[in-house]
Parts: sequence; C-alpha cells; structure tokens
Amino acid sequence: MSPAEQLPVDPRTVRADVAELLFVTPDELGADDNLFDAGLDSVALLTLVEQWREKGADVAFVDLAENPTLAGFDRVLTAARPASGPPAPTQSPSGPPPGASGGSEPSDG
Repeated sequence: MSPAEQLPVDPRTVRADVAELLFVTPDELGADDNLFDAGLDSVALLTLVEQWREKGADVAFVDLAENPTLAGFDRVLTAARPASGPPAPTQSPSGPPPGASGGSEPSDG
C-alpha cells in the first residue's frame, strides 16, 4: 500500500475539497498556488480542518494556515498521519504514579 493510500485524506481529496470551497474545478488549482490569494479565507479553512478531522486526520488550523498551498496541505496532512495501533499508555497499570514516593504519608503536625 502506498503512503497516499494510508492517509485519512489523500492529495486528490484535498484538491477536490479546496476546489469545492473556492467554486473552481480541481484542475484550476496549482500545487503551489497560494490558496488565500485564490479566495480561501479563515472560515473556509476551518471548514476544511473540521471536515478532514472527521475523516481521521490529526491536523491543526495553524499548520494549514502557515502552509497555504495544496503542496503545503499535503505535507501537513502527511506529517499529521495518525500512528497505527492504540496509543501507548502514559503510566504503568500497576504501582504508584510517576513521581510518587514509596515512603510514609506526611504527618499533620
């Protein structure tokens, strides 16, 4: 399986979603065109973020805003690809939490 097939949102979907919001055809958007210059605004960008999060992408508004091209969006979404499998536990299921000492309880005195 290619890396693009593993992404929750592939480059073709990114192009189509952006084109739809800008009322253009996907062919009208170049990979390095500044999407803000093409008419994308913060509300539309937030719409994309929410849409892509619903599809499983772990993406932040600011990351896309700082990379306002299709190529930039693809880089951000590739970097934001969720790891496979469940998240690693933050602490051991048994024993005291990190930083806890095994000594006696403090006294009230």
